[in-house]
Amino acid sequence: MVYIIAGASGVLGSAIAEDLSKNNELFLIGRDKEKILKMSEKYDCKYAIIDLNNTIPQREFKNVIDPDVEIKGLINCIGSILIKPLHAATYSKDNLRINAIAPSIMDSNMSKKILSTEQAIEISKSMHPIPKIGTYNDILPVVRWLMSDDADWVTGQTINIDGGLSKIKPR
Repeated sequence: MVYIIAGASGVLGSAIAEDLSKNNELFLIGRDKEKILKMSEKYDCKYAIIDLNNTIPQREFKNVIDPDVEIKGLINCIGSILIKPLHAATYSKDNLRINAIAPSIMDSNMSKKILSTEQAIEISKSMHPIPKIGTYNDILPVVRWLMSDDADWVTGQTINIDGGLSKIKPR
């Protein structure tokens, strides 16, 4: 059984790959060939170089990975600062559990421009009831849980990991 990690070469995808590689087989998907090749060697796993910003028709995704491989889970780490509906929700009719983690701003390659100065960092922190910038360490425990058998009845959920931003007014 294998975990597929899409967006594996980003900050969060890399952290999840590192964490899951300890006890699981991985299949990495990314568009940065050099990073994905290094990760593939490090974790002794297969990979595909795909730019998922140009979506693959859902029934053609099966051609990306060997059909004999049993997929334990797919973790989509293809991020965006823009919030938009997920294409992955269309798979629920195939009896797949679909959940989302909705983080607030995190320390990542994608947020470098937004968090480019100390003032910008402090303003971003002050917008959150728990005043900090998130990291992959805030996300990993939830990913581990969602991928475990303990969460086998959890589907259709969006889990906000955002320092309370989505629920509580900042101070």
